[in-house]
Amino acid sequence: MDSKPKILVVEDQSSIRDITETFLDLYAHFEILTAKNGVEAVRLMNSPEGLTVDLILMDIRMPQLDGIMATRQIQAFRPNVPIWALSAYSNKRGQVVAAGAERFYGKPVNYSHLATEITKRLKDRPEPNREAEIKAEITEHQNRLSFLRRRKAKLGNDAPVSLDQEVEEIEASIDILQDQLNG
Repeated sequence: MDSKPKILVVEDQSSIRDITETFLDLYAHFEILTAKNGVEAVRLMNSPEGLTVDLILMDIRMPQLDGIMATRQIQAFRPNVPIWALSAYSNKRGQVVAAGAERFYGKPVNYSHLATEITKRLKDRPEPNREAEIKAEITEHQNRLSFLRRRKAKLGNDAPVSLDQEVEEIEASIDILQDQLNG
């Protein structure tokens, strides 16, 4: 990346926003944008100007709109922007991932490690056109997989072994493509 990666930090506590901004700039020289809650993050990401960020760091417990709902809403209209959750509530991990967060980090945050992980993630991210190609290929595979599973269910015990093999091959292909997409 030629310019500084842009990271949107969504955090309701100003002291944590400030610390996060300071450390991420210190460790990795990211350009940090901030939002004080989920409502503001959704508004920024869905604005007509189309705020462009490389990654979002999302707190989970916030007033007005929590990080789980904000993640779900942002993923609905900006699915290519990775969202990483930061929370002291590790019991929310499953909900956050189900909402569309790519990763979950517990608080207190090890900022050196976080900056390193963000740098690796952004470095390994596919180019936008390749990313779209990969997603299209995944969708095609998922459609074929759905068809084969319906066929197998219809045939029951009469389903040929080759059908199982094709299902396994397609599942493996989807896994490989997902790994390419996620870096």
